[in-house]
Amino acid sequence: MGLLALVPLLMVVPTQDKMLIVPLASSAPGASLVWASRAGALLMGPGPLPGSVLVDASAGQLWLPALSNGAVLLRSNATTCGTSVEF
Repeated sequence: MGLLALVPLLMVVPTQDKMLIVPLASSAPGASLVWASRAGALLMGPGPLPGSVLVDASAGQLWLPALSNGAVLLRSNATTCGTSVEF
């Protein structure tokens, strides 16, 4: 329950910046890559959480696909997600 209390604080997403997509539902590996790239996100690399993906995008272009696919968008920075890698 304590972790859930922090989620609203972490979900403050900038309008255009690096974000972490964290799937909450159990979906196929790489599912976030598909819908995020279709929504126009620049894929930057895997995130620190299982199934998470670091992207550079507008929150406006990702919030509905994230909601539809059972994922949350979290504010991110270089120290949180490490370096970029190729997919």
